Formats: sequence, structure tokens, C-alpha cells
Amino acid sequence: MVPPGLRSAGYVFIRHDAHRGPLQPPYDGPFRVLEHGPKHLVVDIGGRPEHVSVDRVKLAHLDVTQPVDLAIPPRRGRPPGQPAPPAEVPSTSAAPSPPITPPVTVAPRPAQLEEVGTTPASPCPASYGQESFWTARPPLSPC
Repeated sequence: MVPPGLRSAGYVFIRHDAHRGPLQPPYDGPFRVLEHGPKHLVVDIGGRPEHVSVDRVKLAHLDVTQPVDLAIPPRRGRPPGQPAPPAEVPSTSAAPSPPITPPVTVAPRPAQLEEVGTTPASPCPASYGQESFWTARPPLSPC
């Protein structure tokens, strides 16, 4: 049920549902009411009309002899002091720039496989890899 004073309210406070610190007020505002509905209000928040449920609003009792100081919501998006990064524009110069080539890296040589029972290529004794059919060749180093 909508409280009777809220049906004709000109200004309201809106409850901020997010977690707040211990000394932060639970309501933001006052905000000017643009339209009244059965279960919602259209409120002017920062120059934009926003639909707000009547469950989140509280009637703002203001002094009519003083000018109303409306709340300004926090800005969203990029801070105003930082311009957007410039978009990359293709150049139309006569001399094309050389293509950029990535640096070449040399991968280590994979271990060569040999069949057990064949003559090893190194002068070391053939005692490697007797536990499986295919074994990795030992590194080329003197014995």
C-alpha cells in the first residue's frame, strides 16, 4: 500500500540498497518526482527520468521557504579529465612502412627416437632404454 503523502509528493529520498559504511546515510536525495504511478514513481536523477519502486522511496519534508538543493548522483564512466584514447587512423603517405616481422626463435631439437636393439650412434655402451620398446636417445656427450 502506498502511503497517502507519497501519492502527491514533489520530492523524495531514495534508499540506497548497496552496502554502506557505518556513518553513511541510507537514503540519497532529495530528488524531484516527475510522475506518480500505482507502485512506482518517475524521478529526475541527474537530468534523466528513472523509474523507482515506491518501496525504495521516502517522502522528503522540505522547507518551502528555502530553495531546494537537489542531490547530484555520482558520475558513471570515464572521469571528465581524461580524454578517450585516440582511434588508430591508417596513414595515407606515399611510402608504405616495412612490415613488422616477429623475432625468430630457435626451438630446441626434439629427442630422437631409436628402436631398442639397434646400434647406438654414440660410442657409449648400449645400456639405455632397456625398459621400453621406444626410448629417447641420450644427449650427445662423451662417456
